[in-house]
Amino acid sequence: MVRRADQLLSLACLLVGSTTAIDAGARLLGPRFSRHTLSNFLTDLSGRDDCADVLHVITALADHLDTRGSPIDYARRRALFGSRETFLDLQRWLRLQKTLRSNPAGSHLHAQRWFFETLTGSSIRLAHPALTPATAADYGHYQRFRWRLLPAEADLLHQQAHELLDLHHVDEPLRWSPQLPGLSTWGT
Repeated sequence: MVRRADQLLSLACLLVGSTTAIDAGARLLGPRFSRHTLSNFLTDLSGRDDCADVLHVITALADHLDTRGSPIDYARRRALFGSRETFLDLQRWLRLQKTLRSNPAGSHLHAQRWFFETLTGSSIRLAHPALTPATAADYGHYQRFRWRLLPAEADLLHQQAHELLDLHHVDEPLRWSPQLPGLSTWGT
């Protein structure tokens, strides 16, 4: 359940105050799980004292998106980049890796996965089959790659992602986080 929490929270945010059916919302976002999975997840969250703020944030974020929208057009990005399997030149990545890591095995594939998720806002499970993790262990390796990115790797990935957006005349931030009022006082 934990590996899908980000997808479930995205779907919950979409559904707050909406008449969209759970199944229709899941199809819009792309996750592959049943309405029972979302229902169980939200029931678990609402039953935990330490998760009350999570539900409040989902509602605040949904309200913010309803009134102000997002500066990123993810539908356009999915149309541009959703079927790609290559985002970063292997030789460019390997040159950087030779200076940073003793064993860069698999990291180029994980970098391609990072591009897919970052540019499309979609789960890696919806990527081109060449990028989709084949096993739970492979997915875990990708998650560790994301968590352990070195600053020089992150710089290269961000630079290349900006270049791809520019190449396609996409004048948007690479990533965006809304400033939601009142969140700084939570948990105090």
